[in-house]
Amino acid sequence: MRPIRIINCLSVPDSLLESELFGHVRGSFSGAVRDHRGVFEGARGGTVVLDEIGESSARMQALLLRFLQFGELQRIGESGWTRRVDVQIVATTRRNLRDLIAEGEFRLDLYYRLNVIGIHVPPLRNRPEDISELLEHFTARFSRQHGVPCPPIGADALAWLKAYSWPGNVRELRNMAERFVVRKELLAAVECPA
Repeated sequence: MRPIRIINCLSVPDSLLESELFGHVRGSFSGAVRDHRGVFEGARGGTVVLDEIGESSARMQALLLRFLQFGELQRIGESGWTRRVDVQIVATTRRNLRDLIAEGEFRLDLYYRLNVIGIHVPPLRNRPEDISELLEHFTARFSRQHGVPCPPIGADALAWLKAYSWPGNVRELRNMAERFVVRKELLAAVECPA
């Protein structure tokens, strides 16, 4: 089975993100007590998901572009030696990259390297037909996780859920499903819309 590695570009400080992705050698910076293989090397032959790529800094964008162009990386602290790594990249973002490009916050050349196959997923409020299937999936998962029976969802509650605006998108639905499983009160699990 080919490895899949996921890294959230927003949750890792830029100073650590380079080390996480590309790795480092011992002694290359304070705290580098041993060689570290980065995410790209660890996923050799597999896939790396760069979540929230729109939040990456200009420097990180330049490093990613070079990696995508040549398929080579250099661990922090290595000089003159590169490693060839073959990985598939999937990049996600909740931000509009074209707007970021227009504002000078995202590199156009990196956008075109990443945007081989673009998939736009509209917010949950624009696809209420997905709510019942997602809710069924999440409640089944949390029922197994908490070791409790999967609670039934009535037609009125489902209609209410489909009318709700979901400002927190699918994450809000997932969290609501877990509260519902634990508390067994669907309408108490989310705030009622005005």
